[in-house]
Amino acid sequence: KPGELARSNGELVAKAADLVRLIGGEVATVGEAREMLDLSLK
Repeated sequence: KPGELARSNGELVAKAADLVRLIGGEVATVGEAREMLDLSLK
């Protein structure tokens, strides 16, 4: 809701993913995002 703070980062991520899907986009998996950003597991 407008003016209401998110309870967690996860809630913000879920909302962002919903918006991406709403406009026809595809959300990357954790593995895909790591590969795109060239991040390795440590």
